[in-house]
Amino acid sequence: MNRVNVTCINLHWNKIGYWATLGFAFFIPISTAGVNICIGFVMLAWLLGGDFREKILLFWEHPFAKWIGLWIALSLLGVLYTVADQTAVLGRLRDTSRFIYIPFLMFYLLGPRKMSAVAWAFSIAMIVTLLLAYLKVYGGFPIGIKYTAAAV
Repeated sequence: MNRVNVTCINLHWNKIGYWATLGFAFFIPISTAGVNICIGFVMLAWLLGGDFREKILLFWEHPFAKWIGLWIALSLLGVLYTVADQTAVLGRLRDTSRFIYIPFLMFYLLGPRKMSAVAWAFSIAMIVTLLLAYLKVYGGFPIGIKYTAAAV
């Protein structure tokens, strides 16, 4: 029976997770759908990449991750004791749930080169957004036609 090299598979998933993290940073100012697809790939790669002990230790040892965990725990605890209506509670949970992605992304941002690449991806996306806005306003480029009130 053939044995599959688990380390090789883990490296592939880690590469997929890193590239999905770059895509996530790029799509933040451009596309909500792109962000959702990329975060799905990040979470899938995180789960299938193995090395759970290293990933969990990174989360528990990182000072920023501790504050995120505390924020999420306090938000969930606050939901139990609130007098707010269900709509406000669900809105609060939706806002807090965005912090859950940070530990998944954090694993793929280890090292200054990776963090720099993500910063560059976000910066390039901001420039693309600026160019598209100029094309729309000054060039008549048909972006966001269905939004007539507040869209640029």
